[in-house]
Amino acid sequence: MKKLLALMLALTASLMIASAQDIIVLKNSERIDAKIVNVSSTEISYKKASYLDGPTFTLNIA
Repeated sequence: MKKLLALMLALTASLMIASAQDIIVLKNSERIDAKIVNVSSTEISYKKASYLDGPTFTLNIA
C-alpha cells in the first residue's frame, strides 16, 4: 500500500512539473520549439520554448 501511495505521489508530481511543448514546422522546413498561446483563423501566436517569459511571436497562416 505504501509503495502504491508513493508511486501515485511521484506520478502526480511529475505531471505538475511537465509542461507540453509544440513544434511549429514552417514551409521551408524550419522547426520552432514553442508553446502555442493563441490560434485564430489567420494567425498563430507562440512563445519560444527556450524563453517562455519572453515576447509573444505571431505567424500569419492565411
